[in-house]
Amino acid sequence: MIKKVLVVAPESSLFTAPLMKAISLSGQMVKLFDTRGSFLYNTKIGQKVVRKIPKIKYKIWDRINQKLLKAVAAYQPDFLLTVKAENISPQTIGKINRWNTITANYYPDFVWNWDKIKAISPVYKFFFSPDRYVLNLLRKQGLSDENLFYLPFASDVLPNQNSNPFINRKDIYDISVIASLGSNLYDKRVSYLKELTDFNLHIWGSKDWRQTELVNHYYGSIKPDKVAGIYNQSKIVINIHYDKEPAEGVCSRPFEAAASGALIVSDVIRKDIFNLFKVDEEFVPFENSSDLKQKVKYYLEHQTERRKIAQAAYQRVIKEHTYYHRWQEILKITKNQ
Repeated sequence: MIKKVLVVAPESSLFTAPLMKAISLSGQMVKLFDTRGSFLYNTKIGQKVVRKIPKIKYKIWDRINQKLLKAVAAYQPDFLLTVKAENISPQTIGKINRWNTITANYYPDFVWNWDKIKAISPVYKFFFSPDRYVLNLLRKQGLSDENLFYLPFASDVLPNQNSNPFINRKDIYDISVIASLGSNLYDKRVSYLKELTDFNLHIWGSKDWRQTELVNHYYGSIKPDKVAGIYNQSKIVINIHYDKEPAEGVCSRPFEAAASGALIVSDVIRKDIFNLFKVDEEFVPFENSSDLKQKVKYYLEHQTERRKIAQAAYQRVIKEHTYYHRWQEILKITKNQ
């Protein structure tokens, strides 16, 4: 039986606080080991130093690994859950495995981090991924179904939570997009959103948006704890996935938008969205630029239909897609192995 859990993750990670709340709500004791505990990780100057001088980075990593071993020896957790944790070495996890602590990694990245996924996944007792495509690749590498499990993203709300995003709702933004825009990585985000410039379009995210013709719709970067507030004031949230490499799993955006009561209008290049939300009942799909523009226009003009779909998506999230549900899935899987 799992009684004590150690979460090994950056304190600043979007997944850390929701997972810890879910674990605590389930009745387990939980502590955090911050994988970015070094001051060099927590200052801009320090981060630049780490990037430019790899030797310093690896020295920091060695210290963090030694600290983790001491933390595990002192706390003696039944279960160690890492979130990505690329700076925790396979050797460290191997030692912890020998201490009768169950080790698991919830790795949120997709196949573009394949080299790191391939390197660290075999050492954990359980490896969780939001993408079945990644899991299938790992099976081809010889990993067993006893070690590999699908675990999609979720929302940072609790089942039966009293807060309701539809009460006293103020729809300030017609269309919201909170997304990155790396060089040549998200071309479709620009081409799709160009079709929506006649509407009240608001974009937040990386500074690369300033170099596009959408600059007049760009409102700067936004801290993670402000995302839900933006979505809660938005009629529609547009979801456009990264498409440079193959993937099946859905990013976290649809869950966040649904939990905040916004209508999800999403591309359909990640087929898993059809397993998580019902088409035209809980989210609205689009196939191309003209289809996107047409559907946005329609749902902005038809408030009742828009809110009906948004409310259905919210109910789906509350019933199935919270991090409490995900932790229950982890408990069930580990119990049955």
